[in-house]
Amino acid sequence: SAQLAALDGRQYRVSGMYQRELTPRVVISAEAIARQVEIDGDEFGNGVGVDFDLAYRLNQDERRSNYFVAWHSRYEKFDRSGDDFPSGAAADELAAQLIQPEYSRHGLELRHEGQWHESLFTRAMAGLYYRADSSDLEASGGVGLDWFFEGDLRLYIDALYTSNGEAGNAGSGVIEAMIGVAKGF
Repeated sequence: SAQLAALDGRQYRVSGMYQRELTPRVVISAEAIARQVEIDGDEFGNGVGVDFDLAYRLNQDERRSNYFVAWHSRYEKFDRSGDDFPSGAAADELAAQLIQPEYSRHGLELRHEGQWHESLFTRAMAGLYYRADSSDLEASGGVGLDWFFEGDLRLYIDALYTSNGEAGNAGSGVIEAMIGVAKGF
């Protein structure tokens, strides 16, 4: 994020994901995440998380356009390395706003996935969630585009809106934009 970059911060993240079609209509996926955050060259803290998804395909048009309803759960825990931070009090306060110590969100999503060309895929989603860590309701919506090169190598572009972006956003909505390259194995 821009705030983390302003503090000369870095986040290192590694994740592993498993996805399987249980039946032609039911897809399950799980992801484990580990991350480390450094600010100004010093370790700020470490976190772990799990993401679980159980989706039901509403239609059987497997080539062009698919609609899903899904249960999605995400839990993250982050532990700070220490109370004092060499970056100074103002930077320490800003850094604390960037990271939530616990995050637990569970809810329903509606999704659409479309194939427009043999290599071009799009997706859209809308979700309503309960935040167990704060007893709040959240809503989100997003769109994405995947361009597959050879095999499982893909370029992705995503945009996501979430109604409650607490970390550094004073409880207001937040928009995320991502671009990247991913390789499936």
